[in-house]
Amino acid sequence: MLYYLKTNDATLLFNATSNDYYDTEHFIEQLEDDIAKEERYFILHQNQFSKQKISELLEHKYDLMEILPIIITNLFVHNSEIKEYSKLLNSIKAYLSDKKTSYEILRVFLVDNDINEHFASYVLKSAKQNILGLGKESSTNDYVNLGLNDFILKNKHLGSFDLRDEIHNYIRLSVHQQRKIDFSSISMFWTKYYNRKDYSFLNIGTALKIFENKNFIEVEDSCKLIKSIQDISEKGHRYLFNDYIQQHSAEIIEFLHKNFDFKDLLIQWLDLPPNYINVFPDFIFQNELKDRLFYHRTNKEIEFKELENVLKSDRLEELKYVLNLWKYKVRIPNNHISKDWLLSEKIEIIEYTEEENKYKKNSQEHFNQGILTIEDKGFILKNKLKSYEVAGFTDGWYSVFSDLEIYELFEPNSVVDNIQKILYNAILGKVRGINSYCLLYYLPGNIPKLIDNFNVDIEYSQLFESFKYYIDMSLFDLKYNYD
Repeated sequence: MLYYLKTNDATLLFNATSNDYYDTEHFIEQLEDDIAKEERYFILHQNQFSKQKISELLEHKYDLMEILPIIITNLFVHNSEIKEYSKLLNSIKAYLSDKKTSYEILRVFLVDNDINEHFASYVLKSAKQNILGLGKESSTNDYVNLGLNDFILKNKHLGSFDLRDEIHNYIRLSVHQQRKIDFSSISMFWTKYYNRKDYSFLNIGTALKIFENKNFIEVEDSCKLIKSIQDISEKGHRYLFNDYIQQHSAEIIEFLHKNFDFKDLLIQWLDLPPNYINVFPDFIFQNELKDRLFYHRTNKEIEFKELENVLKSDRLEELKYVLNLWKYKVRIPNNHISKDWLLSEKIEIIEYTEEENKYKKNSQEHFNQGILTIEDKGFILKNKLKSYEVAGFTDGWYSVFSDLEIYELFEPNSVVDNIQKILYNAILGKVRGINSYCLLYYLPGNIPKLIDNFNVDIEYSQLFESFKYYIDMSLFDLKYNYD
């Protein structure tokens, strides 16, 4: 951006946008529009909007979510006394004072003017952001009163997209007011958990269980961390809790039941192994089964794999009753080993033929492409590959270190003695063909797991310090027992 401001050449910005796989078809237009918005941010409200102008703005029915906050901001900045729009002014005054009446005041205006009342929450939030962004309400304005470091920490509970906008407002106002700020603190934002889905947390549950075993953290605090990760993730990390639960015995189900509201937990309950399903409270099982069947209510067909663990659990008879009652059928491949068993249990099925994988490769082809998994066990043993040699190979999805089962092929001492080589090769492994470093998403969970599995002699307090730093950099809170 600095290069663009100095030279008016947007090439570097364009390349950065393209390299991150964002659409660049309208890059210049979007860039110019963004710059124009910045330039008019403080100019827009220099003059009070007239009654006629506000009326004209409200005619833009399809843009009201963006227009209403602008109108409300202008009314507030100038403490406008236009009677027809007093509800808009009063709603934001109440909102800034944390009064619950703010939504109802605005809702009345929206309904009276045939505007979607569900806009209220967004409009008030956006208007407040505009008002504070202009430097108003200075006595309680965090954009003015906090350093950037403290501002980021205070708002770290926000998703990275929302926090990005807050930091943007903070910096814009500081530049406008010509205030010096601790700009280097912005580095805290760059390491924050990515709002959409941060894949480096894929197997965080594995690490949490290891550190629970070492008495650094408690189960309840691990669960709270996972819940906050899922809450802040746009794409949910749906199986994060499932993976964590399966690190424990089935007794954890009772713990979750006693300490959390199951409706607040993002768990794929019916995908857990049968011994976990066996200890479900009735209301969890019944609610989950109802939701899963409801999803397939149109054709009343459900894949065998979606019910496989329930079918193998103590809830079999209950499931059979519900399937038969509501005339559901189970879809299953015609060559599946469980097909005849389903028929013997008088469960209606629909058979289908699975397509063969036309792209399946043998182990030599895998090896040539830089891929090795536990399925290539015979190849690894036949060619006498070393533990540290396989560490740099991917799993077929550009990730290394994703499956620790492969290290069970080697003598324990060969893993322990070469642990540094294993980690070195995993971290620096490259994807063959595109000369790019492999994805390291599984390292945060699987490094502690490998060390624990093979009883590597290390100082766990140092390993936990590193893990704590990783959580802190991601701007999550984790209570721990270690100082």
